[in-house]
Amino acid sequence: MRLIKSTLFFVLATVQAWGYCSYSSKTGPVKAPLMVAIWQGDIETVAKLLNSGMAVNALVPLDCHDGGKPLLTSPLLNAILAKDALRFHTHGHSVHGQEMVEFLLDHGADPSLLVQNFGPLHMAASLGDLDSIKALLKHGARVDDRNEGGETALLMAAQRENGPAVIQELVAAGADIHALNDLGDNAVMLAAWQHHFDAVKLLVELGVYPCLINYELETAIDKANSNLNEDPGKREIIAFLQEKCGHQ
Repeated sequence: MRLIKSTLFFVLATVQAWGYCSYSSKTGPVKAPLMVAIWQGDIETVAKLLNSGMAVNALVPLDCHDGGKPLLTSPLLNAILAKDALRFHTHGHSVHGQEMVEFLLDHGADPSLLVQNFGPLHMAASLGDLDSIKALLKHGARVDDRNEGGETALLMAAQRENGPAVIQELVAAGADIHALNDLGDNAVMLAAWQHHFDAVKLLVELGVYPCLINYELETAIDKANSNLNEDPGKREIIAFLQEKCGHQ
């Protein structure tokens, strides 16, 4: 068992789960047979369970809660998360995990099913999972759905290390590059906050306004400065934005 510190906690926090969940890396966060089979990449068992009448778009309670509201997931969300967990444990690309994602989509999984305002495209974008993004878009995922914080998949992708590749895929599918979250942050501000210089440059090239002021009167430069990590990207971003916007 391991305490969720990164992937699952990030996702649960996105749906306003402020507690911690622990889970076995072998079975995942839900012990229901279908969900365990999905987590383990057992396509044969998943096919049998679906053929027996289990719903591919079921909303399934997680084996934890936030002290009040029950937390839910879905088979497709579980498959995308399992893929990332497998990559984490194997330190590589999860081919089998991608097969499961595509199997579920081919067997009727809704690529836009929102679970507590959190959908498969949000999950894949939050994990930087380009292959799942491509599969979801191929199956017709809505590109601009918003999560609890008003973030679209593109806004989430802007905060990830491999954001540029995901951003380009989402933009090609028609994502709104000018979307704002509930705090008034645009994609440039969120990329600057996480010190992702390549994403900042790409977004500005695509036409995202670099000098926006959000609802808390912060600029992208302020967002970059608010992240106290002193990595090279921080200085590059601030210099780039000062050239574009002056000393806001």
